[in-house]
Amino acid sequence: MLRSHRIPSRIAAGIVWNEGHSCFLPYVWTEVWGGNAWYPVDAVTGKMELPPLYVKMSGADLSGSAETARMFAPLMKSMDQLVISVAESDPPQKKSSLIEKLPNFAP
Repeated sequence: MLRSHRIPSRIAAGIVWNEGHSCFLPYVWTEVWGGNAWYPVDAVTGKMELPPLYVKMSGADLSGSAETARMFAPLMKSMDQLVISVAESDPPQKKSSLIEKLPNFAP
């Protein structure tokens, strides 16, 4: 949908913390180009700013089916060996919002 409005976007694959299962699960979300950086957004939850509980492991711009299929390889290879521990947690930093970059993006 973003591309149909000429907004550059790509797919990110990784893991996200699932509160209901109390674990990280494989997940896919979108990244949108905001003019100077890629901004992660989640079309499933409607979140325009994602917390650090989304861990990107690979991505693709969807230019070809082979590339898209390969983006899941790092995720699948590491799932049974992945260990995550939080070394420290800083208070949230105010980042420039995607909405500030693309004011016509959100309703």
